[in-house]
Amino acid sequence: MKTQKQTFGAIAGKHVFRVQTRATGATVAGGKTDFVLLLPASADAETVIAADELTTFFREATGITLPRVPDDGKFDGKCFALGETSVGRSVRADAATLGESGCVVATVGDSYVIKGGRYGVLYGVYDLLGVLFRYETFSARTIRIERNVTDVPMYDLRITDVPDFRFRSPGHAYVKYNDVLCRRFRMIDLETLIDGEDGPYHNNFNYVPPAKFAAAHPKWYSDDGSQMCYTAHGDAAECEALVQEASRAIIRFIKAHPDVPYIAFNHQDNFEWCTCPACSALKNKYDGANSASAALFLNRVRGEVQKWFNGEGKAYDCGQKLVFFAYHGTNKPPVKYDEKKDAFSLIDGEVALQGVIPWFAETNADYTVPLNRGEVNRPVALALRGWRHLSNEILFWTYGTNFENYLAPYPSFFASRETYRFAKAQGAGLIFDECQINTAASTGWEELKGYLYAKLAWNTEADVETLTREFFEASYGAGAPRMRKVFDAYLRRAKRQIADGFCGWRSEFIDPIQTKFWDKDELIDWEREMTAALDEAGEIARRNIVLERASVRYLLCEVFADAFDAETLGRLRQNAADDLKESGIDRFNEKKTIDVLYQKWGM
Repeated sequence: MKTQKQTFGAIAGKHVFRVQTRATGATVAGGKTDFVLLLPASADAETVIAADELTTFFREATGITLPRVPDDGKFDGKCFALGETSVGRSVRADAATLGESGCVVATVGDSYVIKGGRYGVLYGVYDLLGVLFRYETFSARTIRIERNVTDVPMYDLRITDVPDFRFRSPGHAYVKYNDVLCRRFRMIDLETLIDGEDGPYHNNFNYVPPAKFAAAHPKWYSDDGSQMCYTAHGDAAECEALVQEASRAIIRFIKAHPDVPYIAFNHQDNFEWCTCPACSALKNKYDGANSASAALFLNRVRGEVQKWFNGEGKAYDCGQKLVFFAYHGTNKPPVKYDEKKDAFSLIDGEVALQGVIPWFAETNADYTVPLNRGEVNRPVALALRGWRHLSNEILFWTYGTNFENYLAPYPSFFASRETYRFAKAQGAGLIFDECQINTAASTGWEELKGYLYAKLAWNTEADVETLTREFFEASYGAGAPRMRKVFDAYLRRAKRQIADGFCGWRSEFIDPIQTKFWDKDELIDWEREMTAALDEAGEIARRNIVLERASVRYLLCEVFADAFDAETLGRLRQNAADDLKESGIDRFNEKKTIDVLYQKWGM
């Protein structure tokens, strides 16, 4: 076997849309078209998906099913040419510039050409559909596209659309586990990009299990057993043995999963780190950074993997990188920071990462404000900036929900765009904004949030106000004005919540069920407005409205339970439960199912 060489590193986002209507010619005229769908003679799976999407939405808009024609090199009619075809030879699509997701859409003669990276042809189809029919997907159930279209002019197009983040992974379960929606949001499931032994997260014990090795090699683990010791307590022979064992385990993983570009070797999910004299000495040497031992160790491991690639593992070499968490104990990078100059410098070159990438993640921040704002976030922002001096690529994990309570809105709407821009400026090649990653449906404006996050991950300069307006118009129909009125009132409330303490260290774990954060009469008014919106919009928008009303009804009877008599409270709880069940919400928080709430309410 021989795997394809991977390309890594951040790419420069580019969003150029030159669209001009021709004075003559038509794409569709009088309900008919001369266009066909031209595909490469041997179209790959992604190009076929792109063809399917173009076929589906073209038919949805016009009622016309486009014929498919395999390219024989002689085609001279009007077409939508996907991928590498004879019609598109003159259209330049530079792989280094476009990456996996970037696309070019251009008019060549009387045809439209769409070219791009692995996913770029598909994403170019979405750009073209946006021009032809105002296509947009807002959620799994809400798509905007013009229908009953009988006439579409011919356009002169020159579109170059390259995402600001090379890889964008969904942070909501309703996107992650819906392949079609994930595709239409231009996102790629995290586990297809990053993986490791038993998953990509806190997995170093999976490669080197304490149950198997701790008795014979106790120095491989911290004294309390909560983490590995990457120095083997200063024992050179034991450290070499650990490097070899970890390398063998990673090589086994590569053999089983040769196409995974990022291979995670991540420490355990706690705040601890080894405090043995050897690890402590490294920490002191590298300006108080525990991460020094991880960087030095994984550089050695990646070096051993490269030796294998250079020899018997040559067929498996596709440029795989090792990934480790810059998280909790390892968030601080092993570099020197000069406060007066606001500048970083290397302590030495030993910790410069070689074939190893930091996966920056930190829950100990305030995500109600941008990551580069405020005293709570200052050390976290400095850490992200510092890692750039050790690696030409950073993977970025941020947070945008309340992990203690999925039913209450989390006020991150004011922060996300600037946080995304900050991460882009630090050269992040991947963005993963973890929200409600394990619940089938999400209330509290999370579907709006998921849509906006997908758009910002593609283009950090996207117009959030326009996107929000279009989301409301598409999602709530005739009820949109009332729903927008409630949302705007929530944003004003959210600003007061932040002023009243819904902010600060680990803000995503703050208990939202506090009377200081909410107003009973306001919640009653929101519930009334949403019910009226439902009456106005009818069944077409029912699910979307009920999904958001579920949160308001829950907050009313949970935050202000003491304000109602038993009969009224029972009725309010039943109303909330009805909305929660109809919406398909199956979790109360990150660790508990929705049943804990029903049990509390005696249901």
